[in-house]
Amino acid sequence: MKIKSYFDKYYPNSKLLGYFYNNHFISKVTSNSKEVIPNCVYCHFKGNDNLNYIDEAILKGAKTILITKKCTYNTNKNINIIHIDNPKVELARLNKELYLKKYLEFPQMISVTGTTGKTSVCTLIFQILKTLQKDVLLISSDKVHSYYANNYKTYLTNNTTPTNDIIYDYMMQNDTPYDYVIIEISSQGIDDLRVLGIEFDYTIVTNFHKEHMEYHLNENNYLNSKLKLLHSTKQHLIINKDIEHFNKFISESIVPYTTYGINNGDVSGNIIKSNLEETLFYLKILNKKYLVKSKLIGDFTGYNLLSVLTLFQIMGFSLLKVIDIIENINEIKGRMNIIKYQGMYLIVDYAHSKIALENLLTFIKKNVKRKLFVVIGAGGMRDASNRYFIGDLVTKLSDYAIFTEDNSREEKVEDIINDITKNIKSDNYKVIYNRKDAIDYAISLSSEDDIVLIVGKGNEDYIINKEKYKFNDLEYIKSLVNIHDE
Repeated sequence: MKIKSYFDKYYPNSKLLGYFYNNHFISKVTSNSKEVIPNCVYCHFKGNDNLNYIDEAILKGAKTILITKKCTYNTNKNINIIHIDNPKVELARLNKELYLKKYLEFPQMISVTGTTGKTSVCTLIFQILKTLQKDVLLISSDKVHSYYANNYKTYLTNNTTPTNDIIYDYMMQNDTPYDYVIIEISSQGIDDLRVLGIEFDYTIVTNFHKEHMEYHLNENNYLNSKLKLLHSTKQHLIINKDIEHFNKFISESIVPYTTYGINNGDVSGNIIKSNLEETLFYLKILNKKYLVKSKLIGDFTGYNLLSVLTLFQIMGFSLLKVIDIIENINEIKGRMNIIKYQGMYLIVDYAHSKIALENLLTFIKKNVKRKLFVVIGAGGMRDASNRYFIGDLVTKLSDYAIFTEDNSREEKVEDIINDITKNIKSDNYKVIYNRKDAIDYAISLSSEDDIVLIVGKGNEDYIINKEKYKFNDLEYIKSLVNIHDE
């Protein structure tokens, strides 16, 4: 596709604020100047800030630069400088055009959103489709996972939902399209137009709780960002019947929907057992009853499994086959991973939102045999009210807490932990800033049948403060017992 044919299609008879010097074939569309290749279209989002990114894009071979009407940039080179209302819209539309030109149609697209549970649900869907030998791509906060032509690969990502161009780069990396693409979608990703123009066949809404107020400012903004995703869903909505604002979600849906829940919904689960060994429940669907056993643990696991089973039933797969696959899934990395060490239980989990942390600690407290030690911090540049909640909840529900570094980002870890501890009335805690040292200290306090819960980062590979350095909670714990992943 040539650049002028694109603008003739979408802007007929329009006098754009810019000049066409070069009617080149489009090799790629990107918003990252470092990813530019010859004959690329570079979309600049930053206005007059960081114009050096445009310089870099041109130097690397970009032939068209899309900028806002307020941006002033001039060059004497043979480059198209096009002023438009919103470069993010053109980024999404151009990438969609290139995708359809290469593949003609999209794969089955699955989106998963919610305050908690997104990554677990996405990972379960991916593992099931992979076992069924489908070519499948998963884009989530726990890396990008690709299974294509019996070849499994993973890639690191910086955001739960990457930018539109990165999503398409992963989707277009093969000669033929994936059968399925699963995208974990955050509210920020929706607001930032990262999935603009992508239509989803199926959307799962796991839950909704007031969260991310540092970004959305109020609950209504947060809710509205989630609702936007429903307008991009073209086949079926799968939604937790017990969700807050359930009726609002349903009223916004433009497609048929199926509900699920514990003892509630079109698809329901009756929990029989939920402990540190397994989750066991009866699944009721279409007047049929199935026994589901899972090595995945936690009271919230029932909801996650119900959403996945509902999806596969709607997509027409054999539920008996899917249930059999689920029973053989041992873990979701970074989510309730239990490792036995010198008679104690070391548990790694990602929970960091209020509701996820409270659910996790309540579940663990019900199952602890002796003492519970918790290693936890709080992320910097995030809603500070979470910090006071963490300090109060953890010291009340554990025998001893060690507060440590999480991802302090541009804040001082000392200030974050001061916020966590300032209103604590008890003395059952210690502050150790270094995360590895904090974990080691918690283990040193523990004895047989104790639980050491290491929470907040799960399977993340890095700790991010003013610098970024490699440390993975799960990998470190496994190294202690000489477990090595393949």
